[in-house]
Amino acid sequence: MKTLVHTDKELIEETIKKCDICYVGLADTDGTPYVLPMNFGYRDGVIYLHSAQEGRSISILERNPRVCITFSTDHDLVFQHPEVACSYRMRSKSVICWGKVRFEEDFDKKTEALDIIMKQYSDKEFRYSDPAVKNVKIWIVEMDEVTCKEFGAPHNKLKIGVAGWFVFLDKALYDGQIIVHCQLPIVNFFLLLLPNMILLNNGIAKA
Repeated sequence: MKTLVHTDKELIEETIKKCDICYVGLADTDGTPYVLPMNFGYRDGVIYLHSAQEGRSISILERNPRVCITFSTDHDLVFQHPEVACSYRMRSKSVICWGKVRFEEDFDKKTEALDIIMKQYSDKEFRYSDPAVKNVKIWIVEMDEVTCKEFGAPHNKLKIGVAGWFVFLDKALYDGQIIVHCQLPIVNFFLLLLPNMILLNNGIAKA
């Protein structure tokens, strides 16, 4: 299994939109970190968040508006061999972005931001009372920098010819060696003859 770095905008946006929560990292001026799980909305490279008008996060942002926001989805525990602890990992996709928080005060723009947030969770149209809009704190974060990674992606297939047969096997690097998964005994016999290879079947054999 391997880690892939994605730069395609559509894949990045797809990953974000599949999430139902994001983690917003703040840092106070003394370096103290503070991370919040938050609902969110997304549109055209901008993340929309909301909160109460006052609180610890607001106080920190007034001193330091820079944030780091993480999205993570498609979680699935996978392994290359059930008896090898180091072959286990969590398959997932994540997006991490950085930017500065700007608080929106315009009534109509706050309403639009709430619509964008609700669109992440429902296709319904909503109305908001004047007090609800006035009393909510809207955070606007334009993504200055963004990264997207896919963890636990499968490796390419390994083509090996044995006794006139060509077999496609899963392969991966483990501790500098090639790991091969195979359930065919005749193929296993020949694979043991290859150097620098670990054979994973019902046990582990090192050449």
